[in-house]
Amino acid sequence: TCSRSTVSRLQNMSSNYKSFTREPTQLNTEDGVERSKRSDQEWTRKDYLLTILVSLVHLIDSIEIYLPGVVTQAIACELRLTKLQEGWLGINMYIAMAMTSLLAGKLSNRFERRLLMLTSLYMTIGFNILSALVVDYTTLLLSRAFIGICAGLNINVSLLFLSARISSDRARTQAVTILNYVFALGIGWDAVLGYFIIESTGWRVFLVLASVPLSILTILM
Repeated sequence: TCSRSTVSRLQNMSSNYKSFTREPTQLNTEDGVERSKRSDQEWTRKDYLLTILVSLVHLIDSIEIYLPGVVTQAIACELRLTKLQEGWLGINMYIAMAMTSLLAGKLSNRFERRLLMLTSLYMTIGFNILSALVVDYTTLLLSRAFIGICAGLNINVSLLFLSARISSDRARTQAVTILNYVFALGIGWDAVLGYFIIESTGWRVFLVLASVPLSILTILM
C-alpha cells in the first residue's frame, strides 16, 4: 500500500511539473503572436519620425530632379547658351544620377546609411546654392552634375534606411506609398513656384527658394 501511494504521489508530482513547465511557453507564444499582430496593425512613434524624415528628403530630391525642366530655358537665355549647351545642362544631372544609383546599394552596405543620406543632403544644398551663384557655364554644368550624384545616392539610400528600421511590413508598405505622394508633391511645387516667381525674381532666386527652406527643416530634424 505504501509503495502504491508513493508511486501515485510521484506520478502526480511529475504531471504537475510538466504542466508547470509548459505554461510559460504557451503564454510566451500567445504574447508573441499578440505583439506581432499589434505591430502589423499599429505604427510606432519611431515609424512616424522615420517616415517624416525620409519624406522630407524625398521632397527635396524631387524638387532638385525637376528643377532643370523649369530653369534651363531661363539660364540659356541669360548666359546665351547654344542649343547643344542647353541640352547638356538639362540632361547631365540625370546621367550622373543614373550612374550613382548603380553604386548606391554597395555604398549603403559599406557605410552607415544615415550618414550617407545626410551627407548627400548637405552636399545637395551646397551645390544648389553654388548653382545660383555661378556666372559661367562650366561651373554651372559641374554643380548640376554633382547634384545629380547626390540625388541618385540619396533616393536609394533613404529607401534602404527606411526599410531596414521600420517596425512592420504593413508600416513599410504604407510609408513607401506616402513617399511616392511626397515625390509627386515636390514636382508640383517646382512647377507652381516657377510659374509665379521665376519671371519676377529670376532663376537664381528661384533655385534657392525652391529647396533651401525645406532643406533647413530637414537638417533641424
